[in-house]
Amino acid sequence: MKTALITGATNGIGLETAKALLEKDFSVYMIARNKSKAEKVCKDLMTETGNKNCHFYIADLASLESVKAIAKIINSDLQKIDVLINNAGGIFQEREESKDGIEMHFAMNHLAHFLLTNELEMLLKASDARIVSLSSEAHRMANLNLDNIQEKESYNAMRIYGNAKLCNILFTKGLVKRWGKDGVTAYCLHPGVVRTGFAMNADGGAWKLIFKLAQPFMNSASKGAETSAYCATEEGIELYSGKYFKSCKVTKPSAAAENEALADRLWQISQQLISEKLT
Repeated sequence: MKTALITGATNGIGLETAKALLEKDFSVYMIARNKSKAEKVCKDLMTETGNKNCHFYIADLASLESVKAIAKIINSDLQKIDVLINNAGGIFQEREESKDGIEMHFAMNHLAHFLLTNELEMLLKASDARIVSLSSEAHRMANLNLDNIQEKESYNAMRIYGNAKLCNILFTKGLVKRWGKDGVTAYCLHPGVVRTGFAMNADGGAWKLIFKLAQPFMNSASKGAETSAYCATEEGIELYSGKYFKSCKVTKPSAAAENEALADRLWQISQQLISEKLT
């Protein structure tokens, strides 16, 4: 039985991805923040799919210490991870900082997954794993300045969210460059504009109104999960490792997303930040 580890799987696209993998006879492990919610989701999914191999770990992705601690437990518990899905994310109307004092878009959407993936390196390499990271077409709005990841001035939530989603693609490129020779493959994707509670953490009333009005034109969460499940399970896509997918097809990302020097610098800065915050 193959094993999948998914962040942010208690609602929306992550939940539907977990369901799809359980239906394909995977053993699914979630990383969630809320224990009671994770318990209920796992119970419901096992009833719905008939697959009793749904499990969870509790961690706060806004804390690098929490991410490192849960990775240590996972390394001890599991013999293999066939698929790692870096699904969790968020958009924040007002500027917030993580528990480590890092701007929240960068911390939650990129840095937590960067740390988690690297902490699980040996387990992933031993399994010739697939690493799937959720990006977004919002990456095309990015104007990433790695000298200003804290974004303390001229805060614009959509631009900074776009920066974080660009980081997801650049991270995927970096993984293939560094781990590809060890049998690991990595993919990133746009799930579509999906009808979930994703934007409801935006405090601004105007934002909530925009998303509410747009919901009839959005995809369902199950539709949005299709590309995640495709990248996680489709046979024969190894030649497309490092690519950006949309609607289960390889799609050309922005020019910035294909900038190898930018990808290398992001990797270095991410390592440096983690080293500073965890010492």
